[in-house]
Amino acid sequence: AAALAASSSVELKYDDLDLSTAEGPAWGNKRVDDAARQVSASGSAHTGTILRSKAENQCFKDTREQLRQRVAISEPKQRG
Repeated sequence: AAALAASSSVELKYDDLDLSTAEGPAWGNKRVDDAARQVSASGSAHTGTILRSKAENQCFKDTREQLRQRVAISEPKQRG
């Protein structure tokens, strides 16, 4: 999974987001998730299923965390 992510790249734009608002981080996290999904799926051969493999899921999680650290977007706080 790590090798897959290391060999793929994606552009992640976030300079237009105001991360001090509630909407900014939400949109930022969506962009991070979309980018991580794109990277983790880039080396996978899909054979008619929408289910991701374990390796692809792990790649997505690892890539998402790395992207969030790079752009300083954290997990949204859960209210409870």
